[in-house]
Amino acid sequence: MEKEDLWSRFQTHMGYTDAEMAFFRSDPLKVKMVTESPVNQIYERFIAHSDPNNERTAVVQCSDVRLDKGGWGKILMKVSVERVK
Repeated sequence: MEKEDLWSRFQTHMGYTDAEMAFFRSDPLKVKMVTESPVNQIYERFIAHSDPNNERTAVVQCSDVRLDKGGWGKILMKVSVERVK
C-alpha cells in the first residue's frame, strides 16, 4: 500500500479533519508508529475489513487524550494473534 493511500485511509478510519491529520503528521514519533512499526500492519488489517470469521479477534478500546494534548483520541481496535512456525 502506498504511504499516501495509507494516510488517507488512516484519516478516514480515525475520523480526523484535515487540520487534525496535519497536526498528527507533524509528530515524527506518531508518523513512525503508523508507517514503520507493527502498528502499520494492524491498521492495514483494520482498514481492509479483514474477515473476522477467519481470525481470532478481541476488541480493544482506548480512550486517551486528544490530539492537541499528544494523544490519538479514542481508538477501537480488533487485534488477533497467530502462531508463526
